[in-house]
Amino acid sequence: MARDGPVAVERMRRAFLVGSLLVVLAQVSLSALPAARIDVSIGFSGYFVPERIAPLRVTLLGIDPGFGGSLRVSEEVGNAWRGEAATSICIPIDGGSTKYEEAIPIYDFSHPLLVFLLDDKQHVVAQQELPLRDKWRSEPFVLLAGEFPSSVVPDAVQISETELPVKWLSYEGMASVWLGRTAYEMTTEQQEAICRWTSAGGRTVLFTGSDFFRIDSPLMRSVLPLTDPHLADGRILLGDTRIGAQVLLRDSTGTPLVISRRFGAGEVFLVTVDAFSLPLEEYAKLRDTVPIADLL
Repeated sequence: MARDGPVAVERMRRAFLVGSLLVVLAQVSLSALPAARIDVSIGFSGYFVPERIAPLRVTLLGIDPGFGGSLRVSEEVGNAWRGEAATSICIPIDGGSTKYEEAIPIYDFSHPLLVFLLDDKQHVVAQQELPLRDKWRSEPFVLLAGEFPSSVVPDAVQISETELPVKWLSYEGMASVWLGRTAYEMTTEQQEAICRWTSAGGRTVLFTGSDFFRIDSPLMRSVLPLTDPHLADGRILLGDTRIGAQVLLRDSTGTPLVISRRFGAGEVFLVTVDAFSLPLEEYAKLRDTVPIADLL
């Protein structure tokens, strides 16, 4: 029994050391976990038109797979002289995705856009502030998606086709959308958004020719001014002209270069060659031919 005292003390000392080590390891593990944060972008390469709808994209970083909560988008409008107001939009998070896209109205550019990531108890987990002063446009602008020769449309905004929105209302600030040479296949949601925007009053320009296979799908064929499209001479898209379609531009041999058709309340302009085969002088004519989209 005399030896039990020292043995018990030694056991307690070891238990204390093991417990302390576990606490230290837990603290180290927690400190090594990445902090939750969000990556936010607005508009098209940051450009937008005030008082119009624009796409908002948010990527969640450093969160658990089962995270539940919401995104809150807040914007202050006006100033002390003309009156102030605040808007707020809530986007639910389902825990199964880390990327979210929404079409939101941008009312003003005087104040930054604030985006908060909230947990299920409405506690702020992460936030980001987006300045709006630098990239606002006073009028709808031309959007070029994909690859184009340089400076074919002055003052246009160019993006990758991967950045095309999946919400059709996001195009409200566009004068027209031009789809050039694409390196990646558009998703069905992106194609549907373009078609819905066009039918609601938008203006869409499709460059095809030898690049037609890059956008070819039953949905995109349904908007073309041609039926049974096929490639002639390896570079020009030809087919049977739909009723009501019009040939707007021809090349020196009389072959159609630009064909248009009404599509709902909007209009589709088919360029029968790819974006790098249309002569620059024809680009100038095309710019003058395509009208600004109707306000949705």
